Amino acid sequence: MGKYKEYVLGFAFSRNGKEVVLIEKQKPDWQKGKINGIGGKIEADDVNQLHAMIREFREETGVDTSSEQWNEFGCMTFENDITGVPCKIYLFRMFDDCIHECFTNESEEIIKVNSDTVLDVYNCMHNLPILIPLALSKEFKYTELKD
Repeated sequence: MGKYKEYVLGFAFSRNGKEVVLIEKQKPDWQKGKINGIGGKIEADDVNQLHAMIREFREETGVDTSSEQWNEFGCMTFENDITGVPCKIYLFRMFDDCIHECFTNESEEIIKVNSDTVLDVYNCMHNLPILIPLALSKEFKYTELKD
């Protein structure tokens, strides 16, 4: 893993891209009450970041997905994240109607919302106005974002 804490963050859209599955965060405190993509920390027993994304999605939404459904579209690197340590966040997207099977599986509420209006209606994490349109752009392949 090196010097970075590593995380995954995924945006699961309906096949037509009109709906997206998000989560209302309760932890950590600095995200409490804000809407974010699905994800979390890469664990020691995760084979790679894709495996972590599949695991996190299952844990938080109750839905099993496969490596063929997910596409890594970017990586954000922060030399000093809000907790004061360097981190990398691997960004994933999926376009699949399995999102209609998602439900709240843990303490944080899962919501399915209109991908066009989510930024106007909900208290979103500060980077979602960039990340959701980027994830929706099927023509877009990959980018690295650094602080």
